Amino acid sequence: LDPDLRVGDYVFADVACRTVVVPGIYLLVIAGAPAWKHCHPLLSDKVQVADRVIKQEVSAQDLTVLAKAIRLLVQPSRSLM
Repeated sequence: LDPDLRVGDYVFADVACRTVVVPGIYLLVIAGAPAWKHCHPLLSDKVQVADRVIKQEVSAQDLTVLAKAIRLLVQPSRSLM
């Protein structure tokens, strides 16, 4: 997420969302652990999953989506810096 998540930040998420339907930031299960990733649906049941360094195409069937980020609120002290 931009900016990066830190302790004390709040992420409002749609936990009913279980598939990548529109471009956005999604909470996925990656290697058995939850991770926020930028996702973009592509043609033919593919999804581009990206972070700051790596972009890869994945089959939508292979993704486990836990939620879609709606809004990020950072700690007030960080927003004043």
